[in-house]
Amino acid sequence: MTFALLIWLVVALSCLGIYWFGVHRPARAASGRSEAIETRGVLAGAPATPLHTEAAPAPGRLRQRMRPWMWAALALLALPPLLVVLSGWRLRLSLPDQTPGTQDERLAALLAGEQLVPPPPLPPEVFARAQAEGLAVEIVSADRRWELLDAGFRQRLLAVYKAMREQGYEMVLLEGYRSPERQAMLQRQGPQVTQAGPMQSYHQHGLAADSAFLRDGRLVISESDPWALQGYELFGRESERYGLRWGGRWRMRDYGHVELAGAEKKAAASPGG
Repeated sequence: MTFALLIWLVVALSCLGIYWFGVHRPARAASGRSEAIETRGVLAGAPATPLHTEAAPAPGRLRQRMRPWMWAALALLALPPLLVVLSGWRLRLSLPDQTPGTQDERLAALLAGEQLVPPPPLPPEVFARAQAEGLAVEIVSADRRWELLDAGFRQRLLAVYKAMREQGYEMVLLEGYRSPERQAMLQRQGPQVTQAGPMQSYHQHGLAADSAFLRDGRLVISESDPWALQGYELFGRESERYGLRWGGRWRMRDYGHVELAGAEKKAAASPGG
């Protein structure tokens, strides 16, 4: 910013110099010579006609000749402030929104302040019924212990659950941490279940979770249910607001899956990663 102001000052002084020496001073000199010639002519009783008229052009003609230079000088004077204004406007557009109540402030308050508490666990029969009805694969043996999830990821996911509850959707954790052995077992069931092998999933690092909805005491998982599909879309938006990556945007959509966006470094630092 200081360098830009210095350039603007140099350009401004240059433009003033062009005007002073190119327009103002020659015009005054030409006007003075005309007046002197006219006075000498009157005193001598002769016509007030200068001997060499080409040496003293009229001030108006000189100004007209210098008019393009004046416009160029004004353009040079206006260009640096305009660039500074545009740069400041682009900088404001690139900065995150820091108005009260934005995502960054809510997330910072969430991670540094009040710690949300996981909901009480549901009876095992709820998951057994869903598995028997073919709504989910191998969810009875899935691990749903919140304490095995990464602390930051856990708070973000609980914040999403809270936001969903406020909008009429009760969320249920289907699976959080997943052991490498279970990951290998799910991979053997085919790519329609998972394409990730052992230690290739964020589940092994406590940085991913699968969720569903609870309605009238029963799990609702299938997106063929219009109510559930609308809920999954809302779940995806809320998750992304809190910095989570939603599986509903993948080529092989996994509407109930979320993971911590940019968690590659955390996963690489985990044991066995």
